[in-house]
Amino acid sequence: MQLHQYIITLVMLHTTTLLTAQKDTLPKEQVIKVKSSFKPVLRNASKLVYYGTPPLVDSTRPTLTYTIPAQNLFFQLQPTPIKPLALPNQANEGWSNSNYVKLGYGNFSTPYLQAGLSFGNIKTAAIGIYANYISSKGTIKNQENANLGLAIQGSKTTPKGIEIAGKVGYNQDQYRLYGYDHNLYNYTKNQVKQNFSTTNLTLGFKNVQPTEYGLNYNPKLTANLFTDNKKANEINAILDVPVQKNIGDNVGIQIGAAVDYTHYTNPSTSINNTIVYIKPALLLQSNTIKFVGGAIPSWENSKFALLPNLTADIKLKASQYSLQLGWLGYFNKGSYQRWAAINPYIAQPTTLYNTKVDEKFAGIKGTSGNHIVYSIKASYFSYNNMPLFVNDTTDGKTFIVTKETSLNAIQIHAEVGVIEKEIFHLTAGVNINNYLNLQNNAKAFGLLPIEATAALQWQLFKGLWLKADAFVWDGAKFKTKTNQITKLNFVTDVNAGLEFKVTKQIAVWANGNNLLNARYQRWRNYDTYGTNFLVGFRYNFSTKSNTTKPVSE
Repeated sequence: MQLHQYIITLVMLHTTTLLTAQKDTLPKEQVIKVKSSFKPVLRNASKLVYYGTPPLVDSTRPTLTYTIPAQNLFFQLQPTPIKPLALPNQANEGWSNSNYVKLGYGNFSTPYLQAGLSFGNIKTAAIGIYANYISSKGTIKNQENANLGLAIQGSKTTPKGIEIAGKVGYNQDQYRLYGYDHNLYNYTKNQVKQNFSTTNLTLGFKNVQPTEYGLNYNPKLTANLFTDNKKANEINAILDVPVQKNIGDNVGIQIGAAVDYTHYTNPSTSINNTIVYIKPALLLQSNTIKFVGGAIPSWENSKFALLPNLTADIKLKASQYSLQLGWLGYFNKGSYQRWAAINPYIAQPTTLYNTKVDEKFAGIKGTSGNHIVYSIKASYFSYNNMPLFVNDTTDGKTFIVTKETSLNAIQIHAEVGVIEKEIFHLTAGVNINNYLNLQNNAKAFGLLPIEATAALQWQLFKGLWLKADAFVWDGAKFKTKTNQITKLNFVTDVNAGLEFKVTKQIAVWANGNNLLNARYQRWRNYDTYGTNFLVGFRYNFSTKSNTTKPVSE
């Protein structure tokens, strides 16, 4: 231990001696200079570098969707009342204002009156008043008729976007049953009088824009009181409540319900006739197809029937054609009012029944150029309980409504329209019917095998309009007094008229009816009037542009 301490002490002494000796050998003043080329700088900041890359070339053709309203033509080719004296439809006047009166007179002691008044603004609230009257007296004894119509209708749009509309009207149709053998019978006017009166009411409302849940609704109530001069009366009421919801732009759902009620009484019977419908349907729409698919549960006087409701409108690629397919089922309501509208010379019915219709069809529609639209359709109909009209074989002046329990029909329907702005309108349509497989009757009495119509409206020059229409049909089958079956003659009826605007408020007009002076019969034993001319004038109370429209016929 002592040896170790001795060695350590010697080492320390030796080190101290060396340090002291070195200090003594250095100069007293010493300067140290340091040279260097280093310069402090900031590091370069990082920068974002953008490289412009052009987009890829898109060679695909874009798909553009346009909503273009379908330019369909609708022709009144269904059975309509055939009056002894017909006038051209005045719905499309060459010029019209809100308030007017139209007066005229013609041979066959024919006074003519038409008037319309309107108030308000159609965008918010409007009221229209309409009246018309015409009567004629032919050369055959008791060949007389008169028609009177009055109507008031109005509409109002609420601040919440609900449009409320209503109509009240009254019509009186006076006929004489002159279709008897005047050499055998000598009836007075009271004995052959056939008068019908109709008081009607319509009330409904709808939303102008879809609700926040995408719903559209349009409930409507229609009620009629129909009476004759032989103590028969009938109440017809229809309540229809359709609702539609759109899901996106291509899918929609329809759901609705309807009740069609009829109560008929005459001095010997009382009948109730009711049909109830539920109407669900799926709607699909794209650029190339419009599809409606559904089935309608219905109860006809508590008897259940499921009615098809399938239609498709398929646009063919790279063409202006559309293919139409469909399978529809529906009821034509049996009522005194409806049957008298088809044939005003019927006797009072003793029973009512509805016609169940099953229709399957296929067709095409399209356009040619900028002015021509057309369609053609082939249909196969199955009718259950079809009303036919058979001559009364006692004196022949009335028709008995008889029931055909089963009837099939093949129909070809075609229509075409040529439209050049507001200057030239020409429309034409035809129905060709082949009735077959009757069960209770030898022929389809009273039904037309061929029916065609055409209408022309042409502005020859400013202020002058030409209007013309033509009716062509093949005569219906009927029974003679000896129960022989024959048919009426082929018919061609041409009407034409001119209207010239003299001033802003006054126009003169002339109409010619049955210009070919054809002595034809739509219903057996009922000859029509010959050539009939009417002339008159029209005066407008206002020369301002239309903001409302009077009630139309």
